[in-house]
Amino acid sequence: AIVLAKKPSNITMVQAAALPLAGLTAWQGLTTQGQLTKGQKVLVIGGSGGVGSLAVQMAKKLGASEVYATGSEVKLIKDLGADVVVNYKEQNLMEALKGKEFDLVFDTIGGYEHWELGQASLKPTGTFITIAGDGGSNIVTLLASILWRTLYSKLFGGQRYSFFLTDTTSPAVERDMKQLTELVEAGTVQPVLAEKQYELTTEGIHELIEASKSH
Repeated sequence: AIVLAKKPSNITMVQAAALPLAGLTAWQGLTTQGQLTKGQKVLVIGGSGGVGSLAVQMAKKLGASEVYATGSEVKLIKDLGADVVVNYKEQNLMEALKGKEFDLVFDTIGGYEHWELGQASLKPTGTFITIAGDGGSNIVTLLASILWRTLYSKLFGGQRYSFFLTDTTSPAVERDMKQLTELVEAGTVQPVLAEKQYELTTEGIHELIEASKSH
């Protein structure tokens, strides 16, 4: 079904085009999936990416007491509202974040190492949300790891693991896009766009892929 949403009046069409998928994913990750409440402590893995940059801003708006983020673009992520930024190119993430007792870890990058980081940095009853799982090209292995961790956390309690795909059903999109539009028009959240534009050529695509690895 086609779902229409009002474009925020204070951003360009290009910015608006960047909002729906990344914005819905960030919002649903923090609220529907992560159930973030005021006063909680949050870590966003990948704070300068499309989803991560919005999640940092949204977490502050939702009342997180502290927002940590990982990423190499430290100034950008701090300007978005992060209280602490850990540059993975200069610091060991495990050493920097282990034992921080986060209520919620939102992984926007994927990889088994980030699940390990989540386990080490979450509270015993904290929540780990991921939109990428362990990554990799083996879909069977990916699905098996997601199923096992989800089932384990439900059966034995403790830290909760949740992999999710953005809910793009009409009711969810209408509900959440309304929230996003209000946040953007209030000046609370702004989509972050890459300054460089890439040509639609083989070389340009390779450049874009390499740039996307920096988060």
